[in-house]
Amino acid sequence: MKKTVVLFSLLCLLFATQAQSLTGKVFQVGERGDTTAMQYATVQWLRTNIGTQTDADGKFTIPRTKTDSLVIFFPTFLPDTMVIPRGQDHITVFLNTAHTLGEVSIVARDGSYISVQPIYTQIIGTEGLRRAACCNLAESFESSVANLLMGQSRM
Repeated sequence: MKKTVVLFSLLCLLFATQAQSLTGKVFQVGERGDTTAMQYATVQWLRTNIGTQTDADGKFTIPRTKTDSLVIFFPTFLPDTMVIPRGQDHITVFLNTAHTLGEVSIVARDGSYISVQPIYTQIIGTEGLRRAACCNLAESFESSVANLLMGQSRM
């Protein structure tokens, strides 16, 4: 008897959770009219933060909310907003392409180049710091730069 009650409770729970969620599948419509399942399309209830993404087969499951407007979108495709009646628990959506890119050319460039505006760089090693020993490290750098600038002005 206890097994029957537990089984009945589990079945009621299963049906209750299915009624509280919406499942569906999202397809893209190609240029020739062919359809392909859309992976990673975003499915979200309008004006909420409740949403999900489609899996590799274009399938999704999203919990029901108070709103009945569902938005499905994916970059470069026209978003689709649908009103889903309360009794409906499964939908199929077909998204059409909004933008298509033309040909893209990638041109290789030599990996090394010379900058038009060189940046002054100075490398001070441990020996240079010992020669310009001061009270602290900042003064060592200041005196090294001053010595270098004085040397350049003489040239």
